[in-house]
Amino acid sequence: KYPRPINKDISILRSHDVDFLYLPRANQIYPHGHNKKIEINSFEKKLCGRFRPGHFRAVTDVIERFNNIIRPKRIYFGEKDMQQLKIIEDYFKKKKLKNKIIGCKTIREKNGLAISSRNLLLKINEKKLASKIYKLIIKDKPKIIKNKKILNDLKKQILSLGVKKIDYLEIYDINKLIKTPKIKKKHKIFIAYYLDKVRLIDNI
Repeated sequence: KYPRPINKDISILRSHDVDFLYLPRANQIYPHGHNKKIEINSFEKKLCGRFRPGHFRAVTDVIERFNNIIRPKRIYFGEKDMQQLKIIEDYFKKKKLKNKIIGCKTIREKNGLAISSRNLLLKINEKKLASKIYKLIIKDKPKIIKNKKILNDLKKQILSLGVKKIDYLEIYDINKLIKTPKIKKKHKIFIAYYLDKVRLIDNI
């Protein structure tokens, strides 16, 4: 269901002097079906995992398959899907795989909207609404860190702007998400919401 502008993607890769593009067919990656026995961190059951059961197991499965085929030294994941990044980091660590998992900072449009292929599905007024939501969260984040109850007020504000549905609006210390706490706390507000039929996720 994601937009797949392959020719545009290839053009971008060429402009950055990328030497190789691996673009396999599904039957090349899953000649014998999915690995249903894959085990990942229980964090999969929170946030997006509550609404997409099995999703992160499937992601981990395909990443492991790519890793076995390509054998990269470094693998890059966008921090926009922080849950995915943390689950993959934990999986590779427990399997003692030597690849370096690198999180890439979320790139945003000038209005604050996190860049995503799904943005191509948004109308102009929906992009403006997404920008307002980002600015609301940024503004209220310091207060929410001190008092999580403010999240309920923020949720009401977002819905009043015209958002169709909010799957979740939660705050976590990302250094404790996969039970590897560090000294310094780093809070992120996680949100998943719908603008018409388009589901957007972000963490701020």
